[in-house]
Amino acid sequence: MNIQQIIYVMKVYEHHSFTEAAKALYISQPRLSQAIRELEEELGFDIFVRNRKGISGATVKGTEFIDKARVLLRQFKTLESLKERNISSFHLASTTLTHAQDAFLALCAEQKEDPLLNMDMWFCGCFEASSRVISMSSEIGVVAFTDDQLGEWLSYFNSNHLTYHELICSNIYVTLSKDSPLAGKDRISADDLKDHTYIADYCSRMNDNSAGVSALINKICPEAHIIASSTDVMYRLLSQTSERKSFVFDPIPLSQETLDKYNLVCIPSDDLFSVHTGYISRTDKPLSDKAARYIEILSETISK
Repeated sequence: MNIQQIIYVMKVYEHHSFTEAAKALYISQPRLSQAIRELEEELGFDIFVRNRKGISGATVKGTEFIDKARVLLRQFKTLESLKERNISSFHLASTTLTHAQDAFLALCAEQKEDPLLNMDMWFCGCFEASSRVISMSSEIGVVAFTDDQLGEWLSYFNSNHLTYHELICSNIYVTLSKDSPLAGKDRISADDLKDHTYIADYCSRMNDNSAGVSALINKICPEAHIIASSTDVMYRLLSQTSERKSFVFDPIPLSQETLDKYNLVCIPSDDLFSVHTGYISRTDKPLSDKAARYIEILSETISK
């Protein structure tokens, strides 16, 4: 079965005549009749009820086939129209880094007048971001991992034909409520965080697969963990639980706008561990204009 045969069937049904359908299609009637007969043989049933004058209508199964074919042709025409349109697409996979989200929002704002815009941002851990770039479901992936994971991740990227581009590497930052007893400190140590509750969003928690990070968290707060569904819920929990002495790890200091929104402070750690933040792309595929612009905005956002 092919799309041309389906077009032939619909044209015959429209004209209630093989002769008239053949004229409309600019093909010979024998060719049209043969194409539809081959389709009926493949389907195992007749589409049309034939008589001496041509056809008197569609069979029961033929009517069902025609109904489905009408929907299929409508979808096919929609796909065909894509060839005539220059759709502006950008697909991003990212850990729930607030800077990555801010950069994506800024890119969307720049493109708001584009009537054919098609962009999406998929929140996930580093492994899923890599998988999406490998499969080309996403053009780039924003990733973050600890210093002791660097070699393992670079080897993984290389073996899967991905290129890692580092944006920043820094000691982890500790984010706290402004009402936290630790809010006035210049730096935060592991001892400062003892008896605190560790809060993370789901995607960030998936990235905490470093033995060093897991050991540190288990040492600081072996049982006091809260995993939130999103960064918004995570920071709201943090701002509302100051009496519980909670904290969040962030690879990059939050923007002042985000800090003010949730009533938080972001303080450098006392060399707890380092985090690499960057993006991955397919080695064999250059970045689109949209992707390149996104990275430019993201770099500017981080530098602030």
